[in-house]
Amino acid sequence: MTGLGVESDITSLQLSWGPPSGDGSRDYLTGYLITHQLWKGINPLGKVSLERDATHFEVEGLLPNLTYEVRVQAVVRAMAGEVVAVVVATKSIGMVSMETVYWVRMEGEKACFLH
Repeated sequence: MTGLGVESDITSLQLSWGPPSGDGSRDYLTGYLITHQLWKGINPLGKVSLERDATHFEVEGLLPNLTYEVRVQAVVRAMAGEVVAVVVATKSIGMVSMETVYWVRMEGEKACFLH
């Protein structure tokens, strides 16, 4: 596998890569194995097998502002190849500006609505 790229969002990571190069590995490529976990965690949070033509994948359902380790392996002849790992953080939700908060009174109680 070549050129693993990653972009982060608040609750997801978008992965992209190219097929293996050299030594005929591409001819015997059967797919990819992707796992992710909290950085320095010991238990995988997810494991996905993809077809050989896959060049991207989105890891969804993550929590904001946490660091994750994502591992991608090319599978050649039913054997997982070398691990390519990346450590990346999801983006923070950020601060809410008071300009975007509206207070309304409902039956004598305050309620906050974000706009």
